[in-house]
Amino acid sequence: MITFMVNSGIGDLSWLYSKLDEFTETNEVRFLVAMDKRERARPFIEMHPRIKSEGYGNFGDHIPMKHTIDGNTDLKTLEQKAYPLSINKWLIDGKKLKDWLPNEPTNYKYNLDFTISDKENAKKLMSKNINIGLYGSSYSTLRQWNFWKEDLWMDLVHTISKIYPEVTFYVIGASFDIDLGDNLYKTLLAKNIKAVKVIGETLGLALSVIKNLDYFFSFPSGLGIVANVLNTPTMMFLPPHLEQMKYNFTPDEDNENGFFINTKFISPTEAFELFFENGKQHMEKRISNKIL
Repeated sequence: MITFMVNSGIGDLSWLYSKLDEFTETNEVRFLVAMDKRERARPFIEMHPRIKSEGYGNFGDHIPMKHTIDGNTDLKTLEQKAYPLSINKWLIDGKKLKDWLPNEPTNYKYNLDFTISDKENAKKLMSKNINIGLYGSSYSTLRQWNFWKEDLWMDLVHTISKIYPEVTFYVIGASFDIDLGDNLYKTLLAKNIKAVKVIGETLGLALSVIKNLDYFFSFPSGLGIVANVLNTPTMMFLPPHLEQMKYNFTPDEDNENGFFINTKFISPTEAFELFFENGKQHMEKRISNKIL
């Protein structure tokens, strides 16, 4: 058995899943996760069909990032013991996911295990028309990263609603996102815009909803990263200090045809223009397939 000491974020783990997918078919792998008060990692590891959790370790996220094995390591040469493993700095430095651990294939669309309950409950929440997801994070994170509050999210919503009046918006987030998410949801309802709140639910339900969306707009997060894994057309915004990561962790085809749009922090008007030029055709294709 090999234990990897890993970062605690869902996106951090998703990148590892892509590169460890084939390796875990023939090797027993466990994750020991950096300390995290929010315990984001545990439910996501439980959704992996093969990787098991050893819980949370007595170390911070900086340990895997600083001491990770070399990015050119052949995993088949590793002994049966514990190793720090992180791809974060590799991506931040502008390198691509597919080039990390080059002896391992990259599965951008790996499988996750969803419970029957989460899948059924997600389907009950979906409208029969257009379903668009919004993930805006929390006020505390926005203050640090200087992104949209609910008023700017509403600017994007109003522009989309004028063209697609039948749309339902899904406000998605964890329990710690409830301040911004709840205010955005209430604002949508007050403006007579159809909305569903998916905040503080199980991770499996949130990801099941994302999987069933026709389009997803996301603040930089694990949800935006996993949305591409789930084959949901997505626009995910990046702050200035992470712009080197743009298009480094998704398939070239998705990047080139606009199925996944990775952009710096921009205005709602610019976001809509980018969506209208490059993203809406993927949304409309999903809608037409749903009707058929």
